[in-house]
Amino acid sequence: MTTRILFAAVLAFGLVACADGPGVGAVGVVATALQSTCETGTAPQASVDRVEVRVTGASRDTGLTVTLASGSASITAATQDVSLGSVPAGLDNVVTVLGFTPGQDTPSWFGRRREVAVAQDRTTEVEMVLTRYGAFTCLAAPQTFTQRAFPASVVLGDGRVLFTGGFTTSTDKGDGSFELGAPARNAYLYDPAKGETTEIGSMTAARAGHAMVYLPLAGGEKVLVFGGTNRMTMKAGAFPFTVDTNDSLNSYEIFDVTTATFVEAGLDRSGNPKQMLLKRAFPTVGRLFDNTVLITGGGKWPLDAANYNIAEMWAPYADKDANGENPLGGLLNLANSLVLNRQHNGAAMAKLEDTSQGLSRYLVVGGTTDADAVVELFTQSSKQEEGASGAFRSRAVAGLPLLFFPTITPLVEAADGSKRFLVAGGAVYQSGALAAPQAKAWVLSVDAADKVTAEAIDAPCAARFFHKTIGSFEADSAVLLGGYTDFTGVANGGACAFDFATRTFTTPAAGQPEFYARAGHAVERLIDDTLLVAGGLVDAPGLSDGSPGLLELYAPPSLKTNLEQPQQ
Repeated sequence: MTTRILFAAVLAFGLVACADGPGVGAVGVVATALQSTCETGTAPQASVDRVEVRVTGASRDTGLTVTLASGSASITAATQDVSLGSVPAGLDNVVTVLGFTPGQDTPSWFGRRREVAVAQDRTTEVEMVLTRYGAFTCLAAPQTFTQRAFPASVVLGDGRVLFTGGFTTSTDKGDGSFELGAPARNAYLYDPAKGETTEIGSMTAARAGHAMVYLPLAGGEKVLVFGGTNRMTMKAGAFPFTVDTNDSLNSYEIFDVTTATFVEAGLDRSGNPKQMLLKRAFPTVGRLFDNTVLITGGGKWPLDAANYNIAEMWAPYADKDANGENPLGGLLNLANSLVLNRQHNGAAMAKLEDTSQGLSRYLVVGGTTDADAVVELFTQSSKQEEGASGAFRSRAVAGLPLLFFPTITPLVEAADGSKRFLVAGGAVYQSGALAAPQAKAWVLSVDAADKVTAEAIDAPCAARFFHKTIGSFEADSAVLLGGYTDFTGVANGGACAFDFATRTFTTPAAGQPEFYARAGHAVERLIDDTLLVAGGLVDAPGLSDGSPGLLELYAPPSLKTNLEQPQQ
């Protein structure tokens, strides 16, 4: 179904001519409903008898809503003009399209675009897809996108998603273990405005368990791809996964968004290969305010030796010529001085804040066997370009166990300005080994004095690892997807939603579609607030069968449909 809905602003001459009156414009929407490729559900033309179009924004107290008449045949027409009244000109408009089945108050179809710029006296065209609300929509993908585990993904500046790599085979070693191998080089782009996935070529190296970060550089948008590994061992009974750092990669490469091509990092001005100091599998990376990149972790787990307590920094102003000009970009030479207090292999990392001085601060959680360093706070140096490295400070946090492979998700700030995060899942280090995840989650708070506290929440559905947690646009809720809940080697984590106001986790109600359990998948929140899920491992034997990879959209039932409601 492709329906063009025109929101025609009522441009009364008196309103436009009034010097104090707000400017108004029009918005045209082309909304395409996506039919799931993995089932034969009812097409939207046959299931929808009412469509609501809502325009909201920070510049007004209430939203604007128009409803196509219930039962009207015009809903399925190719073009339908709808008079909405005046749409305020501005950059903050949010357009939401909802489709309802007969007799239902909860929508069955959902589409949204944020930051719609409406120009005065002009029509702004918006393209979006409609997906099933509270359900999963399987997407068509190129034939080369077969099953894969531990790919990486990143959202580009225009809202498209780049996802790359991942293991594509598993080999039975005969001793109860499997070797995950043959990492892919394939790269794909998903366009949320069209609902289409295209293959765009290959990375310069095959990678799985790697990390990517998007950089809006002055010379053009880039994505940096760091590390990864060639193989991984999986064996049930204890913590199922191990890596050998000899199989990991210290290389990185660069994706040019404009040309959609990957290039090797190349040589520095001294003729040496540009590469990280350490081989890093499953590293954590974060973009700083000045487009430098912080890189941590990537070694064996669970360990607390000293060889992986070194962080690294990539900077666009590194590798200058002899006159100190014309930087090529590369890793800063910090003389190994960017040192964490402990190793954090298998940690989670999230931005704490950007300060008024233009410096970034990050929070590292887990990946250590030392309770006094379960959390570390990184503060960027104001003299980083002169060779200063910044500093990590460790924090013991009462009530927060030693976690490996948890997730950390930003939440709304407290009234006093304290930063808050949801920490969910992760295997627990105890008695010298990793134990199964606890049925708990934690709300982590960091106050102005950098005191870190943890509020424990009973949450059976948070007991998982190698899962993904994605926060809502409003940062007042989050969705947990997939992962392992035990050490059997079979992914059995479903989906559940966290509501920050009530501190509760809920699983989908009876009758709602279940999440097809998997682990080691990539998930990104799209510009329409839905979630893109790419790849993932169900069990090791099934990885090598060459079947199509998992690629889905999810519009969780916790997703807000009416943005006029007060935010919690």
